[in-house]
Amino acid sequence: MTDSEIETQILARNDLRKSAQLPLLDAQERARLRSARANRVFERCFASERVRFDTLVKRGEGWSRGLGKWVWARQQVRKELQHGQHLRYLLEELGFTPASDQAHAERRRTYERPAEASPLTIADLTSILAEYAWHNDQDQPATFVNRHTGEILDVETGGFVMTARHDESARS
Repeated sequence: MTDSEIETQILARNDLRKSAQLPLLDAQERARLRSARANRVFERCFASERVRFDTLVKRGEGWSRGLGKWVWARQQVRKELQHGQHLRYLLEELGFTPASDQAHAERRRTYERPAEASPLTIADLTSILAEYAWHNDQDQPATFVNRHTGEILDVETGGFVMTARHDESARS
């Protein structure tokens, strides 16, 4: 769900609430819906990354020790997300699907967003990506850079095709 979709949903719900003489939704509801989006991204990411941590918990270990390792694994994945890794799950949450192309072998991945999907502006994308350590390149407004991973995300607005490419020279 994009920020525009959140705003649209709040406006529609406020129309109903107004006619029912209920208090209107405000920034708190906006924050709740954004938090729910972030949680969906995290849970999808952790579900696929979970196999990395399956060997941490040994058979016969106590419940509390296993729980501690599980919590640590979840914290690791959450930290990776906050540093801009696992971009795929965020793009999928925003309605993009991976496109099959030759660039995948060249460390490039293309994601497409159907034209019939709700509109997604560069401003929306900038706001959402900033939550995951992706920052707008000052020289190229449709380019986002992740300072932690060195990845670059180029946004082509014609047809809403997105291409994420890795730039190894930018890694520290």
